[in-house]
Amino acid sequence: MKKTIFVLAALAVVIAALAGGAAFLLRQKHLQELSRIASQAEDKLKSKSYDQAIAMLRKVEADGGTDRSTYLMGRAFAEQGKTEQAENYYNRLLKDYPKSSFMPDTRLELARFRFAEKDYKGAQDQLLQILAKSPKSTAADFALVMLAKISLQNRDEAQARRNLEIVLRKKDSPAKSDAEFVIGDLNMKRLKSPDPGPGDETYTIKPGDTLSKMERKLKVPADLLMGINDLSPLTLRVGRTIRVPHLDISLVIDKTRRTLSILNNGEFLKKYHVGLNQNDKLLPAGDYSVTKKYPKGLAYIKDDSSEEIKAGAPNNPYGTRFIELRRGVGIHGTNDPEKVGGLVSNGSIVMSNHDVEELYALVKTKTPVTVKGSVSGDAGQGK
Repeated sequence: MKKTIFVLAALAVVIAALAGGAAFLLRQKHLQELSRIASQAEDKLKSKSYDQAIAMLRKVEADGGTDRSTYLMGRAFAEQGKTEQAENYYNRLLKDYPKSSFMPDTRLELARFRFAEKDYKGAQDQLLQILAKSPKSTAADFALVMLAKISLQNRDEAQARRNLEIVLRKKDSPAKSDAEFVIGDLNMKRLKSPDPGPGDETYTIKPGDTLSKMERKLKVPADLLMGINDLSPLTLRVGRTIRVPHLDISLVIDKTRRTLSILNNGEFLKKYHVGLNQNDKLLPAGDYSVTKKYPKGLAYIKDDSSEEIKAGAPNNPYGTRFIELRRGVGIHGTNDPEKVGGLVSNGSIVMSNHDVEELYALVKTKTPVTVKGSVSGDAGQGK
């Protein structure tokens, strides 16, 4: 009798184990199916098919959900600008999946929402959590860039620069470009300051000096000398000492990324977004130099008529400045800021008027310009 009871008990244990194993396998199969649907939904997100992605993800969520589906739901709404719905899903992930691998990116998105609402304290709290719990994540580098922006809001430029330089020292950081855009403004502010910087010189204005003579003698664009030292070409005061920055400017135009970078003495100075002519052959990858500067831009003749729009006119597509690289082709402003960052049929390298005016003051004839990449997006083309 005892033996029979023992056998039955053992059999019960085996049956329970088998049942548990079967349940585990079914659960794993179920999770694999949810993961497959979430992967398909992520592909739809990449193609911006938001309604299809959300429909798939709702199915996953209704069937128990995963941290991935919850995160992707937040991302789908965020990419459509539906902040409230996105936040609901991101906050749900924080609550239900505290150990999720999507936690750093979720906190980063929440920080961006707070920053956009000027809730800098709320944004900072999320960013510091990323650095504390996921210091080696991709999100951590983007967190440092956003913390730098918050420091700038608090007028702490030294802390902002420290955060940005951490990112810039990482050669392959995905946040490097973002950091360059932010630190570029700090670099330009330092360059334009009347206070002498490392390597700068001073010059005392002499009888007979003019801005053009000083430009040739000092090898610094006259526009920059005027801006830094608050000079007027008509009232140069003999005996006045001015600051002369140490400049060796070169430009790099990356057609693939649609950016223009300024280098000074081979070191990064500033980066701008630019628009490009859709004809890749207009300015192929290669080495160029500034051949001429037009302080009011170029006159523009419409293709479908002989009507000429004067240089510097508010409706001139070439904007307020033109930096020529070869005949009729160069870097210029625009009367339509939406062209910056896109592809255009008129013009060459398109910048906002504010940006091209800032660039214009730094370059001179023979300033070297390297063009690399292509409009089609082949980063390997050219230099």
